Amino acid sequence: MLLGVGLFVALLPVLAVIVLRTGHRYVPLGDESLIDLRVRDVFTSNTPLVGAYSRGFNHPGPMLYWALAPLSVLAGGAAWATLVGAAALQGLAIAASGWMAFRRGGLLLALGVLTALGLAYSSFAIGNQLLQPWNPNVAFPFFMLFLLQVWSITLGHRWQVLWAAITATFLVQLHVGYLAVVAVPLVWAISVVVLDHRRGRDPIAGGDPPAWRRVVAWTAGSMAVLWSAVVYQQLTSANGNLSALVDYFRSSGATAGLWVGAGVYGAEFRIPPPWLGGETSLEFINDHVQPSSSAWLLVTAAILLVGFLAARRTGRPGDTRMLQLATVTAATSVVAISRVNVDLQDFLFYWRVVSAVFVVLAAAWALVNWLRVDERPVLRGVTIAVVLAIMVGFFGVRARDDVWRHRDVGGVRDAYGARLFEQAERSAPTDAPVLVRGLGESTVGFTQGLIDQLDRSGVRVRVDETEGFRYGDGRTATPAEVDQVWYVTQNGSNRSILDDHPGGRLVASLTPLSRSTELELQALQTSMADQLRAADRADLVPYLDTSLFSAIVKDVDGLDAHDVQRISDLNRRVEMSGGCRCLVIAYPAAVAPDLPSSEGF
Repeated sequence: MLLGVGLFVALLPVLAVIVLRTGHRYVPLGDESLIDLRVRDVFTSNTPLVGAYSRGFNHPGPMLYWALAPLSVLAGGAAWATLVGAAALQGLAIAASGWMAFRRGGLLLALGVLTALGLAYSSFAIGNQLLQPWNPNVAFPFFMLFLLQVWSITLGHRWQVLWAAITATFLVQLHVGYLAVVAVPLVWAISVVVLDHRRGRDPIAGGDPPAWRRVVAWTAGSMAVLWSAVVYQQLTSANGNLSALVDYFRSSGATAGLWVGAGVYGAEFRIPPPWLGGETSLEFINDHVQPSSSAWLLVTAAILLVGFLAARRTGRPGDTRMLQLATVTAATSVVAISRVNVDLQDFLFYWRVVSAVFVVLAAAWALVNWLRVDERPVLRGVTIAVVLAIMVGFFGVRARDDVWRHRDVGGVRDAYGARLFEQAERSAPTDAPVLVRGLGESTVGFTQGLIDQLDRSGVRVRVDETEGFRYGDGRTATPAEVDQVWYVTQNGSNRSILDDHPGGRLVASLTPLSRSTELELQALQTSMADQLRAADRADLVPYLDTSLFSAIVKDVDGLDAHDVQRISDLNRRVEMSGGCRCLVIAYPAAVAPDLPSSEGF
């Protein structure tokens, strides 16, 4: 009964998404629109064989697309199915974690695991995690399930080797950043099993255990199936993704370093930690994670020490094994973060949050067993009441505030995307392919969103051959193979290409400014672009659409100071509105300019 209550509370945010979003319009942009596009490709000749696109490579495999595809088919390819399906997958991981903890340790451990997940989710706006169908978001709760499966292996549950391998595969195929933090715990668990066998201390988890040969055979067979598409793509494609992954990490530049890794992981144990009401320190403007002092790892060590002392008193192997796993995972997390060779963006290591709460969970579980809470009715009742109250706060209240009330995460941005796409669709050719390119900065993700929407509407949308890994090789073409070439941009200053390259037409345009103010800003940007070129600073023209323009050009001589400030002020007005000065410009393929296409990030 109480387990059911706990699971219901933990799943409230997921249930809210299912209730509020099923059958309702959803306009994915950016990476989410790419995922939505590739999900619809699963049962076609363009079925994805690799995962989501990243920095010059794809994440290893297509399991996310496969998992989301059935609901998408049932919904006729509607975008809401991708959103709801991604939330449901997270719900599956949450429920499976609670159920596994119940099977291994009873009600108190199950509620403890669900509470730990609630605390982990509290590090984010849970609406973003559940209302954005993005591979790092979907993977997040599955790491807790994986850790419980690995722990179960060391307790003698042999079939968990198979299930842990499947979960590990899912995590790595969704995001390659999970590779180290799933590989090391798995190797550790297997080493523990081997050592137990050699010492004649094989733990038997009740009943008649399956033969190891049978477990290994099933695991190997499952891995062969789940990795078959990845291997096939590597062997048959001129651009093998596994080779691209290896080349990327071989040629990687400077890494963050061990002290930075320790500081980023240690930040999860500051007082208060981010998962207990604190905040993740992010750099101003770029939102990169700022490491805290590595001394905070002393708190990690103290928590683990208390746990090990309690486990020594209880003499329970399960308590010790969970703490050992928490230690291995924490150490691996520090090293994995230290090897990051790009900007420290939060999503690259979401798993650190789960690792941190697992440390606390392992120590708390050892203390609960030492204090024999389960054998003391009053203490047990108080503990259950406190844990359920925490769950209501972190799952129930957050479901109300971040999901139920906050029904449109994108807000104005998504509304602009919907309006822009509607305008563009009315001009899209129905009998000939159209090549779509991004132009300039595209962080909002309108380029990907438009391609996704046009494809859903039946338009034969195409991308450049260099974009095949992102959109699917079956969706590529050259300008000679299409009827029109469209450029999509979120920068209003790019309207000038219509004057610089005759033959184009504006098929979609949005701005939050009044007509007179929009015309004023267009004239100012055109004039300023000429001034920058005259000053031999054409490299600064791409910054004409930022509110920081005045600061960027402050050392350039010969510019009209009034115009510079006015451009910055109007750009700030656009940014504060939440909208954009978005454009879609179409050219007949025969006269389309060969402009540099952005990568769509």
